Amino acid sequence: MEDEIKTGEIKRIDLDDVLVNELGQFGPFQLRYMVLVSIPLIMSAFMSEYIFSAAAIPHRCRVPECGEDSKLVRFDPDWLTNAMPERTSASTCDRYRPRDISVNISLDYCPADLFDSSVLVGCDSFVYARDNSVVYDFDLGCQEFLRVLAGTLNSVGTLLVLPITGYVSDRFGRRVALIISVFNLALIGLIRAFSVNYNMYLALQILQTTLGAGTFSSAYVFAAELVGPKWRVVASATATSMFATGQVILGGVAWLIQPWRYMIMALHIPCFLIISYYWILSESIRWLLSKQRFEEARTVLENIARVNKTQISEKSMQGLLMPPAVTAESAKVLHYI
Repeated sequence: MEDEIKTGEIKRIDLDDVLVNELGQFGPFQLRYMVLVSIPLIMSAFMSEYIFSAAAIPHRCRVPECGEDSKLVRFDPDWLTNAMPERTSASTCDRYRPRDISVNISLDYCPADLFDSSVLVGCDSFVYARDNSVVYDFDLGCQEFLRVLAGTLNSVGTLLVLPITGYVSDRFGRRVALIISVFNLALIGLIRAFSVNYNMYLALQILQTTLGAGTFSSAYVFAAELVGPKWRVVASATATSMFATGQVILGGVAWLIQPWRYMIMALHIPCFLIISYYWILSESIRWLLSKQRFEEARTVLENIARVNKTQISEKSMQGLLMPPAVTAESAKVLHYI
């Protein structure tokens, strides 16, 4: 076998060799883990909900001279071209300068005489076509650079999370890294649903991805580490497919629950269930072996053999549980542990 290191009568062997020859590369144990890990993989796609919660919505200048006194009145009244140029896009940021003329007006009647069509002025306030976006709640009309900042901060957070998740995963284990990432994703996402202004929304956006975007990488590693070489590509493809499935679910939830605050809550509250994985999932066998936590590793290996209805020989067990620099005499002692 490759990577074997002779040490007395026992050879230190690689986990892949044991999976291929004894435990099984993809048995019921690995299938169960793939199903469980698929759930946080799906949830990792929910970080993209800013596409819907910060979606652009058509808007135009509010015309108080014509009786408009709120952000959500009729978007296309018949008199609209009397007060502003005909719209060439979904939104407009200019209107005609109002004249100081006293005329009886209403939301149904607003004559062109009220406005000087030769002079354009910027909007003081806005009317929106819908109210299911932070653009409406935080009055972001004609501030596209602010609206798209949510997506920018999301991308920045996915870069910042990489060293954090890597450290937690190597220091405390794959299982802990996965649970912490999903918990942060859920908690910060839930708090963001109660944002009172756009600054709070943006701050929580980058905080959520910086502390929670490790969900995908943690779950991906979990899925790939436990299967044999033959199935590793399948496990990787499945993980990516689950992320895509999560995006489909995200779109479905956004379509069914259009108020953005309720949509965020509906997406993130179920994520708290992943905390139960601390008791459901075993720690990654590769991480346990790398940290020389051999008693826990033995328990996991025996569990894999039991569920897969296979056997692992004592010689292979000792070869896996042997410290890297064990002596021949120590190997003989280890054999009797």
